[in-house]
Amino acid sequence: MPLLSRLTLKTETGENYFVKLVDVTSQMSKMDFFAHGGAILSANVPVGTFTVKYADGLVWCGEDELFGPDTLIQESERAFDFGVGNEWTIELVRRRGGNLRTRYIKRSEF
Repeated sequence: MPLLSRLTLKTETGENYFVKLVDVTSQMSKMDFFAHGGAILSANVPVGTFTVKYADGLVWCGEDELFGPDTLIQESERAFDFGVGNEWTIELVRRRGGNLRTRYIKRSEF
């Protein structure tokens, strides 16, 4: 049985999100999620240390095009340690004092 942790994503209304958990050592995406704006998504995720990368926009065009030319892509400034049985709640909401500090990245880094 795989070791699991828990992730809850809270998203902002008006945008949709394609989210990746990227292993800090291998730089490989370990899990991807699509979250509709305004939704709360909870999922079991593998144990490990990950950065969170996400693209947001209005109209989903597929994994290659993401949300088209107006896609915004960001990466968490810190890594998250998903240990056995622990849980992280991350808010993908633009506001001062939010719980996820990010930086914009190029599409090629996504």
